[in-house]
Amino acid sequence: MRHFNILFISIALLSFSGLHAQSYQLENVVSYDFGDVDNDLESHVVLRNISGSTKRVLVKSEALDLVAGSTTFFCWDQCYSSSVTVAPTYIEVPDGGIIENFHGYVRPYGFAGISVVRFTFYTVNAPEDSLQLISYFEASPVGIKDVKVNETSVKAYPNPADDKLNITYSRAGNSGQAYIEVFNMLGAKVASVNVNGLEGSLSIPTSDLKAGLYFYSIREEGKTSRPQRLTIKH
Repeated sequence: MRHFNILFISIALLSFSGLHAQSYQLENVVSYDFGDVDNDLESHVVLRNISGSTKRVLVKSEALDLVAGSTTFFCWDQCYSSSVTVAPTYIEVPDGGIIENFHGYVRPYGFAGISVVRFTFYTVNAPEDSLQLISYFEASPVGIKDVKVNETSVKAYPNPADDKLNITYSRAGNSGQAYIEVFNMLGAKVASVNVNGLEGSLSIPTSDLKAGLYFYSIREEGKTSRPQRLTIKH
């Protein structure tokens, strides 16, 4: 398995859509894993309490796009089966303390493709006091080495980008509706542009995005291409 590891020293939490609290921040984020179809794929994060008081924290998982035949599960205070989507036990963490034993998994069971799972960390009895991590798990056939001909692809330039991002795309024989999507490192969607046709190019303004690391991909028919890294630098 290959992980992309990103160290978060501090995060401007209000910049993420759907965020209601500033009690937590994520560090040492591993939100993308690539491996073969016979091994578990793993996501990992350290959760820090920055609220100023002790918190009782729970986690829940939601499969946003799970490859058919695969399952997802997670470890919190212990590891749970795929039937458990909300941890039955909270972890109490003091102000400034961390939780480092969270791991999210996808078990491919031999099925290739990209699965997307959202993990939400929240305060007991205050679910709005929450923070989300969206993780991507890509399972490929054992021993695959060559890039497939006529495979859907998307490329962005310049990288790093400043005020504008140019994107070219080529789709594998599918003329239906598709979207170019850009996500920040916590999985919040920061841009989405509709595309039509089998190939083309477009531009996305990035001057309002904070400097940092992002992912971009193309989504069509409910499936997402392999997320690729993008740096915004102003």
